[in-house]
Amino acid sequence: MNSKQIECFLCVADCLNISNGAQKLYASQSTVSRQISLLEEELSVLLFVRGNNYLRLTPAGAAMYQTFLEMDQLFRQGHKNALRLNEGKEGSLCIGFYCNMQIESFLNQIVMQFRETYPDIILDFGCAPNGSLDSFIRSNFFDVIFLHDFDEINNSEFLYERVCNTHQFLLYGKNHRLAQKSSPHFSDFRDEVFWTVKDRDCQAHMKGKERIFHSYGIEQWNTREAANIDTALLNVRLGNGCIFLDPLTYQVNDKFYKILELPEEISGVGINLAWNKNNLNPAIPLFVNQFVNQKINL
Repeated sequence: MNSKQIECFLCVADCLNISNGAQKLYASQSTVSRQISLLEEELSVLLFVRGNNYLRLTPAGAAMYQTFLEMDQLFRQGHKNALRLNEGKEGSLCIGFYCNMQIESFLNQIVMQFRETYPDIILDFGCAPNGSLDSFIRSNFFDVIFLHDFDEINNSEFLYERVCNTHQFLLYGKNHRLAQKSSPHFSDFRDEVFWTVKDRDCQAHMKGKERIFHSYGIEQWNTREAANIDTALLNVRLGNGCIFLDPLTYQVNDKFYKILELPEEISGVGINLAWNKNNLNPAIPLFVNQFVNQKINL
């Protein structure tokens, strides 16, 4: 039994005329008759009562007609769904962030637009410490993940696409020794402790700041590593050092902190989407392109 036999049977059963059925199938009458006969032999039932001037379904034929019709409808729907999955129009996409990344400021609108365009793609979100990003992407636990450009993982298996630009600022506490200075300059902080967070690659993180230090003629600087962002901010709030942040890393409470804005030409930083090039989820390029087409700047 094959799809050609079933197609011939359903077509002839619809019009109860082999000649008309053959015309609809663009086949000869003998070919259609032969396919139906082979189907009857395989099923061991008579599907049609054949007369000189008429053709009608037997009770067994009527039962098989309903069965094959349902099978055909299921197959067509399944094929349609498979095509949509292959094109990325159905399925799911798991999106990751490193801990403490606050992406609502630019992600909400993109997600709403993506869901309007692809309503049958389920979006899931999760976070992980930076030290684990390599394994999370390699294992495809996350389909895509947001990173600062200085957080990129040096691995040929991963692909990156710049989706957003933002800028860094220097955060220090209102209890800091420079808090009362009316117009502090970055060079005033040259002897300060600059905090970084343990679950991020400290060297890579601070390497992204070299351009800022060098722009102010600072060749050496003192860094300390905190267990997490909250510990770093506690020290900063109490006047113990300062930290580089950007709008996507932390939403600052002006009650406790002061901000030193930095020129965008030296403090700019990119936000990238990263994914495993061996991950064949077709929703990945659809999601990435949604960002690329927006050209977001924060």
